[in-house]
Amino acid sequence: MIVEDSYVSFLIEHDITQAQFLLLYLIYKNRPDLIRKYKEKFPSDDGTMIGQYYTDDLIKKGLLIKSKEDKITLSTKFLSIFINKHEACEQIFSVYPTHYNKDGMDIPLTAMDRNIFANLYDTYIQSSILEHLEVIKDIQYAKENNILNIGIEKFLKSKYWLIIRPKRLEGKIKETTLLKIDHDF
Repeated sequence: MIVEDSYVSFLIEHDITQAQFLLLYLIYKNRPDLIRKYKEKFPSDDGTMIGQYYTDDLIKKGLLIKSKEDKITLSTKFLSIFINKHEACEQIFSVYPTHYNKDGMDIPLTAMDRNIFANLYDTYIQSSILEHLEVIKDIQYAKENNILNIGIEKFLKSKYWLIIRPKRLEGKIKETTLLKIDHDF
């Protein structure tokens, strides 16, 4: 799953092509097998995945770093768009309600192995820090409006934040305008 808004914004902000982003992303995911596959299907004149000009452009823009030994690594500028899965997991567990009271009984909501949660959540949000921050906002909104009463495992596996988000955003988009005339009836 690609978070389209973040993806397109990143391309525009850094003035890079989709192929340049793909190279960065495959390096991030440590997928030399897919880089080779891409090069086989779409060969460049110089044998690189996207052509030396575009690779040099990524270096010039600070998204790739070239060492003295000509080894290319990702820069912190690129890495800053991702979040560590364990850090994200801890942040979610810190804001998610621990219990839900139903008919006087406390029902635990956070009974899930954190490593399993971290791995699944990371897959669902594609390590995107921006998507993670939106999920945090979704949870906080749901807590404030008392609409979060499912266990964290069900929340995760159903991607329940995608159900909450439209409600949260709807509240922000709608504006009420009260005029003096509204009170004069």
